[in-house]
Amino acid sequence: NVKLISVVRVNKGFMNKINLFGELSYGVAEFNDGDITNCSNHGTGKIAYNNKGNIGFCVNTKGGVVVVNSGLISNSKGNINSSSAFGTSKWGGIANENSGTIEACEANVSIGRMEYNYSTRTECTYVENGVAKTGYMYTTNGTGNLGGIAGKNLSTGTILQSSAFFSIDTILGVNLPKVPGPRCSNIPHSNVNVYIGGLVGDNQGKIKASGSYLKLNALNSSDDSYPYYYFGGIAGRSAGTTSRDAVIEQSFSYMSLEKYLPSSYDNGHFLFGAVSAVNENG
Repeated sequence: NVKLISVVRVNKGFMNKINLFGELSYGVAEFNDGDITNCSNHGTGKIAYNNKGNIGFCVNTKGGVVVVNSGLISNSKGNINSSSAFGTSKWGGIANENSGTIEACEANVSIGRMEYNYSTRTECTYVENGVAKTGYMYTTNGTGNLGGIAGKNLSTGTILQSSAFFSIDTILGVNLPKVPGPRCSNIPHSNVNVYIGGLVGDNQGKIKASGSYLKLNALNSSDDSYPYYYFGGIAGRSAGTTSRDAVIEQSFSYMSLEKYLPSSYDNGHFLFGAVSAVNENG
């Protein structure tokens, strides 16, 4: 059996008015070096996987527009509605990663809950009632970049006149085994930074004349919720190599938090910013 992943593998021409309803992982084209216009995807997958050409006036009703964009995406819409997502991910309502131009686009992203899996389990020693015992330490690694328009906007990336609504219902802690065994610490050791922005998770490029609404319903800082979260109305993190990089101008954001449930181990692992939670050389 052969499973099709796209209408064409490589598009170097012109594809217009294609409407998809089936299971095609990469939609109209896996690699687009040409033009894709007036297309829609109502099934699974994207409009294209890797866009180096032009995508215009396209709609994905059940996902983002592309995975990687180094071309132009304009006047297009993405819709993501997921019951759960892992925090160590990189994705956005239009593109997971952008090094090209996204202009006049809209996205609606909704996540039910965000959680994490532990990466490793190592033995360690703890003392109980004066007796040394063997237990386990759980470690979580990775970086998360999640945004309404793009998960990551690289230094050559530009987002213009675009808007996004991004909501997360609940943020949970680290998923441990059903029988974790004795633990040396109530807090898993974490090397995780999660950047969440109304428009971009991690911005290294340019954002102009755009707006977003980031809605956070419940942040549950349980004893297992140890990663560092950076919430920004526009970008979770804005970091450029020079002062000319990571530019945000003529843009607006609205961010709301309904409920925050801190734990006894909470040491300020939730950081917030109206524009960005972290600004480095931007």
